[in-house]
Amino acid sequence: MKPFNVYLDSDVLVSSYLSFTGAASLLLNQDNLVKFYTNIQENELKIVFERLSIEPIQLFQTLKKCTRITLKSLNLDLYSKYTIDQNDRHIIAGAVASDSKYLISYNLKHFRLETIKRDFSINTLSPAQFLQFLRSTKQI
Repeated sequence: MKPFNVYLDSDVLVSSYLSFTGAASLLLNQDNLVKFYTNIQENELKIVFERLSIEPIQLFQTLKKCTRITLKSLNLDLYSKYTIDQNDRHIIAGAVASDSKYLISYNLKHFRLETIKRDFSINTLSPAQFLQFLRSTKQI
């Protein structure tokens, strides 16, 4: 089966490091997914990993399983109507820029799921929901 694009929210990337057996970690290790994050997230993740006293090499090991895209000079206000939390606008921008079919996040309440689906054809799911979808379609 051909791999497809999935955009991972920062909380999923942190969780994938913290729990090697959780849904986020299982997703991060799926070979049939092209997983994306952005330069903005990388900066956020550096702060989070430092705050949690996790070595920077661990962040590198986590992110090397994904593809980094760079968001340059982006007007994040264009994405305001898709989020409840304005600090998450860059997540929508990254999902759109990566041409992902799925946005995976633990913070589903931060997003306007139906608006994202209608305007960008992106389904927003939690890691567990997405794993269930993959299992139901026999993709894992």
